[in-house]
Amino acid sequence: AKDTVRSGDTRGASCHPRPSVAIRLEWQWQACESRGRCVGHSGPRFRDQLSHWQRGDGLESPIRGEQRISTAGTLRAKLVRATRHMTGLAETWGRLKTSGHGVGDYVRLRLPAVAACPTYAAKRTTDDSVALILEVDKRALAGLSKLPASKGFELSTSALSPGRSGRARLILALSEPEFLDVFSSLADDIARTLRGVTSETEAVAALVDRLRTWQEFLRRFGSQGMSRDACRGLYGELVFLRDCLLKVLPGTEAVMAWAGPRRVPHDFQTRHGSVEVKTTAAATPHSFRVANIRQLDDRGISALYICVVTVDESEGGKETLPEAIDGLRSALGAHAKRLDEPLISAGYIEAQRTLYDSPRYSIRSIRFFQVRDGFPRLLESEIPNGVEGVSFAVAIAACADFACSESEVLETLSPEGYDAD
Repeated sequence: AKDTVRSGDTRGASCHPRPSVAIRLEWQWQACESRGRCVGHSGPRFRDQLSHWQRGDGLESPIRGEQRISTAGTLRAKLVRATRHMTGLAETWGRLKTSGHGVGDYVRLRLPAVAACPTYAAKRTTDDSVALILEVDKRALAGLSKLPASKGFELSTSALSPGRSGRARLILALSEPEFLDVFSSLADDIARTLRGVTSETEAVAALVDRLRTWQEFLRRFGSQGMSRDACRGLYGELVFLRDCLLKVLPGTEAVMAWAGPRRVPHDFQTRHGSVEVKTTAAATPHSFRVANIRQLDDRGISALYICVVTVDESEGGKETLPEAIDGLRSALGAHAKRLDEPLISAGYIEAQRTLYDSPRYSIRSIRFFQVRDGFPRLLESEIPNGVEGVSFAVAIAACADFACSESEVLETLSPEGYDAD
């Protein structure tokens, strides 16, 4: 259902089902004495138009009136159209037309998949700025001490009805046009999360929780995306996940073991051991850098390995970062959705895919070393008091005595062992 709502006022809503809708929409109009009429259309005529839309006939005349429209009793109508190109809320915002509406209005479409509270994709008539709107009981906002804020989005509240127990609107709005792609991904992520909650209080908590994740994303990467070094590092981790770890762990467990995006000391952590991935594009790599002194600390870990991935970066390489992600999603099959959260934390979103069309990567070698007594490293216990932010490089030649095979590593990480044959 589509309606137009002036900020702070629920009156003047209109319902305008459109034959161009490319998704499954469902309206449920309930009988309500104070709101129950369809202006200018009789019940039979309205049902006739619904049948036309179900057949796909093009109709231009809108039906105007309240968002909840009924004839006698309860009318439930489902409009089903073929879906070829789905682009989430960006596609929904594209269908919203702001012309002809007063300043300060929001034109909006309800998202029927969110059941916990009325949730809308919206567009402000003043400047066509897009937003995601939740309508909740004011008591659901009681636990909000401070609203999240960041470059790219702003979160605000407005009262829909007076009184402490009235209704309120929570408005998540795009604040800077250059962040539109990121904001679209953010809003899609929140909408997906809201489908899994059952109460208004849970919806508000889920919204704020996801915004905190996106706050960190925008703080670290903004609208410009990852640096070249960060892309290379992410590619190396995905290579280990795709080409090694999936050989011995089921999809869900393999993705859960990927801890690097959570900014913990080791990139992969399982019950049986951990792996730190180092990726280099040097023609003749002599060393790898250790950015966190705890990365080579094996205390409390069954086994710790270093995986050195050496790649070529060129325009004629085998795959781009997005293509590697596509391949990993394909390999994960039904578990592919598990990648969404760690990828966001790592700095990658599909909306910025074209930023990573170059370079293309080709894997030259993957080498493994076991970190144990005698391995060239600094340990936290060896650093004098007052020395902070320690990083260092380890010469690969000095690790020769600690080299091991992929089979050895995978046999350690696998709960059932690993047979290379």
